[in-house]
Amino acid sequence: MYEYKKYEHLAITKKGSIAKLMLNRPKKRNAISDVTLVELESAIRELELDDEVKVIIFGGEGVAFCSGVDLFAHASEIKNHVPSEWLVHFDRFTRVGLAMFHCKKMLICAVQGAAYGFGFDLALVGDFTIMAEGTTGGLTENDRLSADMMMLLPYLTGIKNAKRLMFLYEKLTAEECLEMGLVNKVVPADQLMEEAEALAARLAVVPSITLEQNKRALTHAYDLMGVREAFEFNMQSGALIEQSADPVARAERNAFILEHGVSAWLKAHDAEMEQKAKEV
Repeated sequence: MYEYKKYEHLAITKKGSIAKLMLNRPKKRNAISDVTLVELESAIRELELDDEVKVIIFGGEGVAFCSGVDLFAHASEIKNHVPSEWLVHFDRFTRVGLAMFHCKKMLICAVQGAAYGFGFDLALVGDFTIMAEGTTGGLTENDRLSADMMMLLPYLTGIKNAKRLMFLYEKLTAEECLEMGLVNKVVPADQLMEEAEALAARLAVVPSITLEQNKRALTHAYDLMGVREAFEFNMQSGALIEQSADPVARAERNAFILEHGVSAWLKAHDAEMEQKAKEV
């Protein structure tokens, strides 16, 4: 039996040919730090090496699937704000995005509570996405670039809705995500994992080579349409946007987050953006 590493921010369990990969920072609403990104890429690579596994259920422990980037960790992880540092930072997002999109195993995302920013990206990257009723999600900071999987939006939902999601920072309901084609199914919250496991069981009876090769053919088709290049171009865009930020404003934001917390900053940020919109 394959022996998995012990992870700080993740938990892996396995039953037969179905594995569960869970974000395991419930007190942080499964926010993503650089540590989480490194661990996610490693865990995906490990699961690919386990010949017993056919299907991966990817979820988050606690009330929220993923609240997005851990801005508290981010405030201290990025120290010098030079281009090379930002490129390394965004490269971690790109590597995770490509690893999950091209994962040899079937990937089911089970999403509950909240999926914002990079958490919304993670919710979309699965081969199948099941979302619990009452879940909200979206790219909620229109002045900051989200990570790479949002480059899938034009393919998933068309360019008009992609621009709506990227520029209007709306919070979508699970039903709206279903209507846009971003998720496969919306289920009662208490049935989320049951539904994910039932879908995984249906997939697990298919021969491994059939699952792997058919998925490989589909993802290759999207690679030919430019998905990989879009991910990588977006890495450069993200680094450029972050590097262009006013250093005084950035320092003030980071100091505010470290002193008062992420929730307080997000509340203040949303209010500021709404006020600016009114003044235009």
